[in-house]
Amino acid sequence: MTNCGDLGWHSDADGYRYIDRHPETGAVWPAIPPRLKTLAMDAAREVGASFEPDACLVNLYAAAGKLNLHQDHDEKDYAWPIVSLSFGNSAVFALGGRKRRDPVREVMLRHGDVAVMHGPGRMLFHGVKRIVSQTAPLTHPTIPAGGRLNLTFRRAA
Repeated sequence: MTNCGDLGWHSDADGYRYIDRHPETGAVWPAIPPRLKTLAMDAAREVGASFEPDACLVNLYAAAGKLNLHQDHDEKDYAWPIVSLSFGNSAVFALGGRKRRDPVREVMLRHGDVAVMHGPGRMLFHGVKRIVSQTAPLTHPTIPAGGRLNLTFRRAA
């Protein structure tokens, strides 16, 4: 996990939050690549949201990677969407309700898919149940064998 943009998501003994510098090096996060930022903004516009992301969480999942059900609530304003881009192997994405115990449906996120959580869907519980091996249309040296890369754009401040 790493970040790009003005802010990066961070967790430590003090909790979860966005910070403006890498916690180990003190360096500012690299800028969000302009083409990816534009893609995220265009995807948000498609669902009626206008935003400019100031943070991009970069998650690299190994073949056995998972992400437990959670809500994204560390941003200052939940009116902004969350835009997710998927690369590499497919993931079984779990999408629940507003409560952790609500029923969960599974959605397959494939290489190149864009998901936008906005409006009533912004605070739904969600996660990654599993990575589906051998579904990537291509391989890349930065994605581990059987893995997946996910970029999640947000307006954190």
